[in-house]
Amino acid sequence: MIALLAAMAALLPNSLLACAVCMGGSSGGGGTPIGPAVNAAIFMLLTVVLSIGACFFAFLRYLAKREKLAPLQPSEQVPAGMLTSLDEGEHHA
Repeated sequence: MIALLAAMAALLPNSLLACAVCMGGSSGGGGTPIGPAVNAAIFMLLTVVLSIGACFFAFLRYLAKREKLAPLQPSEQVPAGMLTSLDEGEHHA
């Protein structure tokens, strides 16, 4: 995963970096010391968001695999007491 992130960081275009003019530097590329810190913060937040998304996707894939291996029987999906109360026409407020 770290190798993938390193490869992505190496391939990112310069347009994703913080603008030197916005950060108080000149447009010629001679930015202030805050420019690299902002760039690092952008990449860190991007890494966190992508990591959380990947973990969420992996968890959903795990649940799908688990459901395929041992699907629930109809009697296990809904408690038996709820089925009889619904059949009798009882309504809960």
